[in-house]
Amino acid sequence: MRKINFFILLLLFPILMFAKDDSLMVSDINKRVITLEQYKEMMAAQAKMDYEKSAKKLEDDIDEKTDTILWTFGSFAVLALAALGVNALNYWNLNKKVDGKINSKIEGIIEQKREDILSMVKDEEYERKLKQAKNILVISSSREAEEEIKHTFSKFNFKNVKYRVKNSFQTIPENDIVVFNNLNGELDQAFINSIVATINDDEKCYIAYTITNLDRHEQFNFANSRFTLYHNLLNTLKFSDLNSQI
Repeated sequence: MRKINFFILLLLFPILMFAKDDSLMVSDINKRVITLEQYKEMMAAQAKMDYEKSAKKLEDDIDEKTDTILWTFGSFAVLALAALGVNALNYWNLNKKVDGKINSKIEGIIEQKREDILSMVKDEEYERKLKQAKNILVISSSREAEEEIKHTFSKFNFKNVKYRVKNSFQTIPENDIVVFNNLNGELDQAFINSIVATINDDEKCYIAYTITNLDRHEQFNFANSRFTLYHNLLNTLKFSDLNSQI
């Protein structure tokens, strides 16, 4: 019986020893797993601390740079506004001085040229009255020439202008001056002479608007452009008006 028990014990001994070793191995593994988990938690905590530290430093750097930029921009804006204010003040003072000099110069010129200016004003008023009061007769060679001269006279602001075409009228309307519209050269000298003879007034004045040669006469004034037509017409009307008052 003792032998049997010993034999059984002898058989179970390796199994018990193996189970003991296996239990020790499992325990060691568990310890390693716990240690590894603790290490991972420690590393995660350290990484979180490092991240928060870096983020805080980045935030501080951004705030510092933002403050620097804002301060620099604010300083620049203040300086720019100050410079603008100084320039505006200088510009205002300069304009005031220039305006003063210009006004003084104008007043001096007006004082020196008072008589000339008054004469110009009176002359302008006189011309306006002539344009309103005098009757002008314009004789053309054709309807086409008549339409062209009407367009020209529309810019002269004469109030009383009558138009006639050669060989289309029997009587000559009342007028203060006659304009022969001969820019196309189709009014011959004989026709012009016949009109002058019909009017038969030594004090009557005439304007020949022409680029062709016509007989010169003391009662005629000549024009070869719209500019000379306008000015010679006004000057001839002035002469005729003054001459009638003598």
